[in-house]
Amino acid sequence: ASAAPPRGAGAVARSQAAAPARRGAKGRGWLQRYYEQLERDEAQEADWKARPALPPAAQGAAPRPRAFLDFERDSQPIGRVTVELAADLLPKTVDNFLRLCNGTTAPVQGIQNVEIGYKGNNVHQIFKDRFISMGDIFHGDGTGGHSALGTRNFEDEGFFVSHTKPGILSMANGGADQNNSVFFVTLKPLPHLNGRNVAFGAVVEGMEVLQKINKEFIVKGKPITPIKIRDCGVLES
Repeated sequence: ASAAPPRGAGAVARSQAAAPARRGAKGRGWLQRYYEQLERDEAQEADWKARPALPPAAQGAAPRPRAFLDFERDSQPIGRVTVELAADLLPKTVDNFLRLCNGTTAPVQGIQNVEIGYKGNNVHQIFKDRFISMGDIFHGDGTGGHSALGTRNFEDEGFFVSHTKPGILSMANGGADQNNSVFFVTLKPLPHLNGRNVAFGAVVEGMEVLQKINKEFIVKGKPITPIKIRDCGVLES
């Protein structure tokens, strides 16, 4: 008499017969999905590269102001970033930024004529390959921002500039109408921030400096080696 097949052998055989033949350890599906994602990423990159960083200025409008931020690492200069600001679209937000670049005085917690500005300010957070945050003029950790407009915070002025490219300047906030001095610069398109954060300018020179900062060693987002705004100001048009 022939030996009986082991229990379950018939079910296993039927399952193997019904299953499609696999090609390689994971089949072809994962590889096809990988290349499809690469194509989508390349199409998205080509799209944002073709777009201007800022909406075009209205015909006859004054030239948009530019400002500079000189950075240092551990007291050694690492380069300049030049930014163009959409003052025609967001005059209040840009005015706040320019005042802080130049250094100004403002009432703070009931004390008049407190000197505030970006010079000497820390880069307090680096979100690798996403954005770099700075502009906390009191605490240096994102919680001590203060505007130059007479109040600690001011309202969202509008969402005319989109986070569709690297190098977009945008106001950090703790919610709607909570803009002060803290801002960030994008390192990649971040469209999910459109309508949430007020973007107001774009880097026109020095993106390589921000990429250097992006490569710094960090602990919980904070650079181990101090990165500071060594100097800053408004450029003559």
